Amino acid sequence: MKQKSARRIKKSLKDLEVIFKGLANKRRLIILEFLNKRGESDTGTIADYLKTDYKIVIPHLEKLLKANLIIKRREGLIVYYQISNLGKRILNLLRDLIIF
Repeated sequence: MKQKSARRIKKSLKDLEVIFKGLANKRRLIILEFLNKRGESDTGTIADYLKTDYKIVIPHLEKLLKANLIIKRREGLIVYYQISNLGKRILNLLRDLIIF
């Protein structure tokens, strides 16, 4: 029984680590805020908003996806992203903790 509990705690801590890594970058926070306001956007539009190349944006989107802070859907060759429920809750929590 203790082993199952210890494994569950270890998995929870790993999940938290992934979420914190997803949040630990100014561009990723800007992307989250942008998607929260915009609702849904494709990679190119996100890159334009950040005034950078889409190749630079993709690794940030992947980290946010891994942390379950955003979700994606594909329509042909275009990939659309939107903030997840978890992403919204965490963004609101961050707003409550600090003003940004």
